[in-house]
Amino acid sequence: MLNNPTNVQLKLTLKELQDLETEMLKEVSEICNRNNISYYLAYGSALGTIRHNGPIPWDDDVDIIIPYPELDRFISTVRTELPDNLYLNHYDINNKYWLLYPKIGMKGYNTRHLHLDVFVLIGAPDTLEEQVEFKKELDYLKNLFLYKKGMFKDFYMYKSLNWKEVIVQKSMKIKQFFTSSKSIIKKFETLCEKYEYGDSEIIVNSFGGYGLKEFTPKSFYGKGVLKNYENLQIRIPEKYDEYLRNFYGDYMKYPPVKQRVTKEFYIIDKV
Repeated sequence: MLNNPTNVQLKLTLKELQDLETEMLKEVSEICNRNNISYYLAYGSALGTIRHNGPIPWDDDVDIIIPYPELDRFISTVRTELPDNLYLNHYDINNKYWLLYPKIGMKGYNTRHLHLDVFVLIGAPDTLEEQVEFKKELDYLKNLFLYKKGMFKDFYMYKSLNWKEVIVQKSMKIKQFFTSSKSIIKKFETLCEKYEYGDSEIIVNSFGGYGLKEFTPKSFYGKGVLKNYENLQIRIPEKYDEYLRNFYGDYMKYPPVKQRVTKEFYIIDKV
């Protein structure tokens, strides 16, 4: 793990960023294994495990996902057992935090670019009609919280909004002035508990960005299987083929070169 005793920004190449995030993953996975906390590598990180035996060469973050019933224990345990140079960032102790899921970061630095994402799986309805409405509610609260923290434009800086989304955006811009962060969090947590996780056949990432693809059978995850990730044995969804095909289709096929975008350097600001 990098030691940076001076009170300055970090300027990292993609490889340096990936190495630090892999070290974060190592620490978190070991904590989860010691304490019997369920976790899975998710999204592009799970894809990287299968296709590259590590991070996708042009990817700049690591994603894990945990079941909602494990969240409180995960947060308290990880905060207790992380090494001194790492920390868990979340809205429960950081009033400026702008996401509705935790991140692991390097102490003294913000978690915008250098981080490990900790997404959360919650119980979900079975029917498509109910799923559409449930996702709308989740996304509305996610976006309202981003607006409240002044981060909506930054979060969606690479996405073009359609006219309906622009209208919703303008209404949220007004509504956030009359809504407290605490009330948004309370409504979000109530939604996360609406469908009992243990009884749900379908589950969903509470902050997911893949639309209705986010609703997947719980059986995709199962107990998980260990796969090689940069010489680490890391747990990924048990039915990883079905999981990856759901999100990426022919996941072993590389995207066009123009989509393999990286930066020359990543600037990591102090907190």
